[in-house]
Amino acid sequence: MRRLIAVMTTAAALTAGACNSPQWPEQRREVMNAWSVNEYQRDSIEAAIVSQHTLYPYHFVQNGADLNELGARDLSVLAEHYRDNPGTLKVRRADTASDLYNSRLATVSALLVEHGVDTDRVKINNGPAGGDGVSSERMLIILDEKMDEPMSDDSDGLSSFRGNR
Repeated sequence: MRRLIAVMTTAAALTAGACNSPQWPEQRREVMNAWSVNEYQRDSIEAAIVSQHTLYPYHFVQNGADLNELGARDLSVLAEHYRDNPGTLKVRRADTASDLYNSRLATVSALLVEHGVDTDRVKINNGPAGGDGVSSERMLIILDEKMDEPMSDDSDGLSSFRGNR
């Protein structure tokens, strides 16, 4: 979060003064604007990776224990977070064979150590993905709002789900 604030403050200062300045050619302003957008997007993606704190089978080479490019990037982001913060890292098993899943766990653990993470502070397991999620009732309200007509005749659209039939 501190990094995001620093990047955004720097970008705002540079763009506010320099991007509107006639001394800056248009091409330079475009480069600066693109850089600002890319930094903001990267920080948002990294925050989402940390919030989810989950590696899926698609993060690994198919039928292998090594991480693919996406997996390496996501684990690098997570390792940066776990160097300073304890927590749980989920490695989803899905239908992966037991021996391959155990090899993947060993790979992830070894890579965390390589990135300077104290693995005693990080619990690695096969739990559900992280993040805040949303309650079932809230999801029904969201779906109801997205549809042109209500899902039911009752006022909040939820009484049939609460046992009030």
